[in-house]
Amino acid sequence: QSNFLTVRVDNIRRKDGIPGLFFDWFNWGGIYRDVNLIILKKNRLKKVRIKTLLPSRKKSLIRISYRIKGSLNFKWSIIEPDKKDDNMPIVSGTKPNQDNIAVTINNPKLWSPDSPKLYKLIIKPIDSGNEREILFQTKFGIRQIETKGIYLYLNKQRIKIKGASLHEEYMPYGRTIPYEKREEDIKNMKSLGFNALRTAHYSHDEKLIDAADKLGILILEEIPLWGFCDFGNPKTFKLAAKMLKRLIERDYNHPSVIWWSVGNEVPIQQPNCSRF
Repeated sequence: QSNFLTVRVDNIRRKDGIPGLFFDWFNWGGIYRDVNLIILKKNRLKKVRIKTLLPSRKKSLIRISYRIKGSLNFKWSIIEPDKKDDNMPIVSGTKPNQDNIAVTINNPKLWSPDSPKLYKLIIKPIDSGNEREILFQTKFGIRQIETKGIYLYLNKQRIKIKGASLHEEYMPYGRTIPYEKREEDIKNMKSLGFNALRTAHYSHDEKLIDAADKLGILILEEIPLWGFCDFGNPKTFKLAAKMLKRLIERDYNHPSVIWWSVGNEVPIQQPNCSRF
């Protein structure tokens, strides 16, 4: 039996939309990123989040939170940066009684623009009959972002942001940018002394964020809440909150992402906008 999946998209401008009726970039429209059909098992992991803290530069605390759909037993392991053998973890264990895993790593290899070291988390089911089955896998960096007054600190060291804003366009590809071109962009920026990149004015392809993790550049993300929107409309607020929530959930585990912008060049002096 054949099945047909039909997707309808439109980029009609609406007053209560985000962006609103007017914005200063070209909206290509259509589907220009990868689309995947994912088959989910009845028993599975959801919302795996990795949070890293640094009591000191020589000690890191890693907290892995998650939700379980159905019933599931699993084992987990963390692989050190630059290790090619996933069977030699730095630390491992099985599912704890609580809904999070707490790990301490001494003398961690920290992630930063100058040294973008990436660990790997692998979670596998227990007694599934398939040793190759993976419930969840991702790379992550051990790093901590803090603010003290007007200053920003990365891994206990003060850092000055030097970067550029980037639209997701690359001639002649439009927004269908090959991964190697995204890497090339970041390498060129770093050669100019940049350590940060703002993904203006909307969420960019996650492939760019992957490249930022790998090559070492800080990311400032934002949703397309630009200029004059229908700030007094609850529907507009609900859409903005949904966009921001999805963006944070998508990129939470990426060490390169250090903050999310909630609006750009908005008339904050207007009461409706300020309340929004």
